[in-house]
Amino acid sequence: MTAWNVGPRQQPGASGARRRPGVAGVVAGIILLGVALVVLILPFGLFLLGGGGDSEAFSAMLRGFVIAAAVIGVLALAVLTFGIVTLVSSRRGSASGQMM
Repeated sequence: MTAWNVGPRQQPGASGARRRPGVAGVVAGIILLGVALVVLILPFGLFLLGGGGDSEAFSAMLRGFVIAAAVIGVLALAVLTFGIVTLVSSRRGSASGQMM
């Protein structure tokens, strides 16, 4: 019997794709910032589509949306910062490893 080799050989334990958590953090942070913006803009659009109305009741309802958008925005900035720091530190680590 003959073994058929199809494709290149890989070393044991080697993975095909490199893991880059920094890029994932940057992408997730940008997406979360977009979600925060949508949460902030959504009540204004609904108010205008509804034909306006009682602006005092709208401001009371808007307060909850602003708080939710602020929480999501702070979380998004934290994830974005983590992604950028991880990306920069991984690039510096790989660059210093190649120099030596």
